[in-house]
Amino acid sequence: MTMLADTDIFISVFGNDLCYLVYLAPHSAVISYTTVRNRYYNALAEVAGLKYYPVFNQSRPIFIHYGQLHNYLRLASAHIQVVKYKLPLTGRD
Repeated sequence: MTMLADTDIFISVFGNDLCYLVYLAPHSAVISYTTVRNRYYNALAEVAGLKYYPVFNQSRPIFIHYGQLHNYLRLASAHIQVVKYKLPLTGRD
């Protein structure tokens, strides 16, 4: 649980692993790859004070496009930087 409390960005494929997001620190970010439009984990993340990024994908098994993941990681890291750590956004990393 300590590792989850120290996690800033949690990446998961939609499923039971997302139940662990309640152990994340407030203002952390969650990126979830899913094949269905489900609002349950979005609501859970909102109650826990997390930023939730669902990535919809209809392929089976789920295909992770690394360029798309990179973009979501940039969004999540900007959220972490500004909201969680209250740091100003800088230029490109």
